[in-house]
Amino acid sequence: MDTKQKSKYKKLLLNLKEELLIEISQKKVVKENNIEGDDADIAAEYLSLQMTQLFTKREKQQLDQIELALEKIERDEYGICEECGDEINEKRMQTLPFVNLCVECKGKSEEEGSSTIHSPLDSNQENEDEDEDEDDSLLDSD
Repeated sequence: MDTKQKSKYKKLLLNLKEELLIEISQKKVVKENNIEGDDADIAAEYLSLQMTQLFTKREKQQLDQIELALEKIERDEYGICEECGDEINEKRMQTLPFVNLCVECKGKSEEEGSSTIHSPLDSNQENEDEDEDEDDSLLDSD
């Protein structure tokens, strides 16, 4: 990535960072003990509080990703996939300038993430398979 592109992304990232900091600072977090009204009002305010906290958490995570991307620009590592080391596609960088994985590696990580979710039946089957393997190894040692 050339100096002009790095400068462009640095400016974009700094603008995103500023916008996020403004959003975070403008959030009004209502403390639970200040909620008044009937049960419906309290439930609505509580739900609103939870949503605000959720969005604030996501915004803080995004802010961390922006900070990391800015550091990578300084280290000449910006735009490089952390997984495979290839350059991240320009369109992807324009859409999400703080990404750290190329499309292919992101897809793989999502596939791996979904494949690691097992039902309780899966773990029971794995335990049964391990028990069978242990029984087989005992028979083989004779």
